[in-house]
Amino acid sequence: TDDYNTAPTKCNVSDSSNEANLSRNMHFMPSVCDIMDDKHSFWEYCTDTLGFPSFNSKDSDGNMLPSHRLSSDAEVLALNQTLRDADAQDKYVLKNLGYDPLHRLDLFCLPADQATVKNYLEKIREDGNGVSEQEPWQAQLFIEKGTELSCFAVLRDSCLKLYTCALSSASQLRYVHTGRDSEDAPADHRNAGHTPLIDEQAAACRRWVDAFCAALRAKGERLDGQLCWDFMCTDGDAVRAFPLECNPRIHSQCAVFGAANGDQKRFGEVLVGSARGEVLVPSMTTDAEAETHFWGWWANEFYSLQDTNHLLRMLEMVHSFLSSMFVLLGLSAKRARPVFQYAKACDENATWYTSNFSFRDSDFDAEDPLPFLGRNLMQPLVLLWGVLLSGNEWTKYDFCIGKVVEKNGD
Repeated sequence: TDDYNTAPTKCNVSDSSNEANLSRNMHFMPSVCDIMDDKHSFWEYCTDTLGFPSFNSKDSDGNMLPSHRLSSDAEVLALNQTLRDADAQDKYVLKNLGYDPLHRLDLFCLPADQATVKNYLEKIREDGNGVSEQEPWQAQLFIEKGTELSCFAVLRDSCLKLYTCALSSASQLRYVHTGRDSEDAPADHRNAGHTPLIDEQAAACRRWVDAFCAALRAKGERLDGQLCWDFMCTDGDAVRAFPLECNPRIHSQCAVFGAANGDQKRFGEVLVGSARGEVLVPSMTTDAEAETHFWGWWANEFYSLQDTNHLLRMLEMVHSFLSSMFVLLGLSAKRARPVFQYAKACDENATWYTSNFSFRDSDFDAEDPLPFLGRNLMQPLVLLWGVLLSGNEWTKYDFCIGKVVEKNGD
């Protein structure tokens, strides 16, 4: 924590193990959720309240990426002109501060030609996600060269009680705990995919999380709950971790705490407050498949094979044909987008998993197969049927969380 100028306060292990904690809810207050769930508010909280310095590319100081809240098209164009006039080398990526399944992967950056920016603003407004006072956007410093990692944690009294870190990227759902949490694991037993660089990047994320918790305790903040971060880590000589956003909720990444080695039970103990000992991380040394398999979801893997799966090509053709017929019959205004592609083949983080690990389904259990069958067969049919009856335009189905992503939906 010394790197972040936070007070070296420590957690009392016994504090989170007493009986009084068993009745405490594991969720944040609404006011805390509002801060954590807003990318710009989270940046302000970390810089103004916790004292984390904002990053300056000129002297490479700081550990929070600069952010601007934008509440109108005029403010976007003004910021773009300011960056153009300053001949800035830094780029700022535009992000909707609300959940936006349509534009979350656009990565539209400023500065750009004013006409180009105006065209983009018109496009997102036509899609129903325009920049406004009610629905503001964010301009965040864009890190072009780096690796994205996601972290999931459980806090009690602002003390870290459970933690995992994994390589991540947009629209891919594959997880393996990364980072060398213990020197007890012999190097020759670790998967070759865990390179020294990935270990350094995972360690940088852990240092940031530890510093965040220490800063909370130093300010007297008492947080109890589950939360997750998306980090962008640099890959130069000095590895740095910058949080892109924070979400005050559980994460699908928690699947790495499997039942085979008792991690699932210990996860429950952390949630109810009866866990004792150090921070719980996935037991990579006691799970026989931990270094050979990644956690994922069968349907996601199936629909990620569009380039080689002939059935998927046929399904996409049928979908395209039906979409065209709906347009001809006046039942739809325009053709729907392709929906059978999940992880992109050019996604290095996604292919890292398939290159170094074998697939391991997060739901399937031979002794209890109903959750697996329900997620992959019954739930999609019920939800898709509901969308078809409503007539709403949809873009894709998310098998992990069980949700039809609809245009202008939540």
